[in-house]
Amino acid sequence: MRYLVIPTLLFAALVQCGSTPAQPQPTPGKLWNNDDEKVRFMLKMTHHLVAPIKDECIEQVLGRLKHVGNKQSFDDVKFQHIGFSPVLAQGRKVPAKPATAAPAVAAPAAADMCGDSLRSCGTCHLPRVNNCNYRLTIKDKGEFTGKVVADGEKLKFQPTGAPAASEIAPNEIVKTEWIDGGDDIVTWWNFKKLGARARVVKKMMALAAKNNVGCTNCHLQHGNFRLNDNGKLFDTTGEVNRLISIERFMKE
Repeated sequence: MRYLVIPTLLFAALVQCGSTPAQPQPTPGKLWNNDDEKVRFMLKMTHHLVAPIKDECIEQVLGRLKHVGNKQSFDDVKFQHIGFSPVLAQGRKVPAKPATAAPAVAAPAAADMCGDSLRSCGTCHLPRVNNCNYRLTIKDKGEFTGKVVADGEKLKFQPTGAPAASEIAPNEIVKTEWIDGGDDIVTWWNFKKLGARARVVKKMMALAAKNNVGCTNCHLQHGNFRLNDNGKLFDTTGEVNRLISIERFMKE
């Protein structure tokens, strides 16, 4: 009998080692435990509320953000066909691929690649100093197109055609939209700075963590953060109807 115990233990150890390790879960009352989990949550939020992103694309984006100095770009063939945003493609016709097209011609535009997963970051985050053009929506002043020329306590933004740049406080910037530019997409946003929506975003994150619910528990998927019926219930009565936990939100 004693001789049967050792093989059994060895088999159990092999099964345990060969099994897929469980993904770490956020501490109760928190949405993430480290920067990696934080970025993953943000990308999942974009996936559910703005435009679909494939899981493979999320992994690629995480890798790119960790190796910004790498010369590889989202324009590279490796990142093609991984993620696609139908919201960004609306109203744009994509020409059919010729049967005898050369590889350089056959490569689709970078706008339809993994880069789409970071395009909506300007909803909350501020743009960085780079070679790109942005459209800024400024509180009580409207929209302006131009470049970011300096970054500090205030953003120094020079509108197209203007003789000089103007300083804008972060809490005056309602939204930023990337227009064009040759810089790598991971340099587009300053993830450490938030615009005018920061207070609302922090409040929503705190509520999600407190009640252990994912964003889609109360907001429509791909609905520009509009409330669903469950969200309207919470908004009017404060009642928490937990249909989608944080864990389920991250897995879907």
